[in-house]
Amino acid sequence: ADFRGEQVTLGAWVYVVDGAAGIGLQDSEGSTSTTISTTGEWVWATVTRTFDSEATWTHVRLGPSRNRTAYFDGVVLLRGSAVFDHGEYAEGPFSLTIDNLEPDTSYTIRAFGVNEGGPAHGNVVTCQTPAGA
Repeated sequence: ADFRGEQVTLGAWVYVVDGAAGIGLQDSEGSTSTTISTTGEWVWATVTRTFDSEATWTHVRLGPSRNRTAYFDGVVLLRGSAVFDHGEYAEGPFSLTIDNLEPDTSYTIRAFGVNEGGPAHGNVVTCQTPAGA
């Protein structure tokens, strides 16, 4: 995908065993990143960047610091900015209302949850918004 000139958000569940890990968005003109230190638990991290419209390349990075260990799960890369509101932590079913969707656009949605066993994934659901909505 060509993200030049667009705002992009990268999100991921991160578990840092030792040291630190980072996620970032980079183009030939600069970068935006965030660092996650050893926590002993899964944490959600996001970073948003507007790629330069004249960039000669773009890059997405997820990785541990040198010679360290980190795990990544539930990675999401999307156009625009996004707020991932985890809300209340509870057991059982949940629901979420998604606003401001584009008309006549296909969306793919997947739920993620985390407990002491690590991340878990729901089924992938694809839906189409009506034209002119």
